Amino acid sequence: MKQNVFDYLDTLEGAPSVAGLGGEHTIYASSDALAGDTRVVEVATALCAEWGNLQDQESACALLISAANAIPVLEVRALYDVLLAAETALPQIASGLEGAFRARAAGPGFERLGAPPFREASNRDPADAVKALRAYKKLAEKAIAQLKDEEFFVTLDEEANSVAVVMKHIAGNAISRRPDRYLPVSDVLCESSFATVPECTT
Repeated sequence: MKQNVFDYLDTLEGAPSVAGLGGEHTIYASSDALAGDTRVVEVATALCAEWGNLQDQESACALLISAANAIPVLEVRALYDVLLAAETALPQIASGLEGAFRARAAGPGFERLGAPPFREASNRDPADAVKALRAYKKLAEKAIAQLKDEEFFVTLDEEANSVAVVMKHIAGNAISRRPDRYLPVSDVLCESSFATVPECTT
């Protein structure tokens, strides 16, 4: 039996809808957990598409703005694309969305985009570290799937690293920071996969 919106998200097929996610009450009941989860993009898509029919637009606004502030860095653009294209919802969320933009811009470096630092997750609980790594790995795989084979080794300039080199170093970093008992081998990229990749230039 499905208990919360995550149960519906786990079995979601096709375009998300409010009814397909268990209804408004089910969605809003999970607002706190949803805001920082990458799957909030599907929820935002459903809410924005059905904005005119929502019974509780105030709760929907609160969830969307909270998500704009808390979503992990690699899904920021996907969420913002959904929110900025939502013509019916945008007038109600514009002020809060601007606040989220400003708050992220005020932060330092990579964290300004809302990334939950991997080191913080790993310091709290090894299971959190594995969950964070799997989420980032899944997002990276989506981006990598868009590349042609020859593009893995392309650098934008003489000081940049190719995607292959970045992957090699992220895998090595993950392995060195977390012992095998915490990080299953299937969750990292094998160093041997990149045996022919030249060392990074920076």
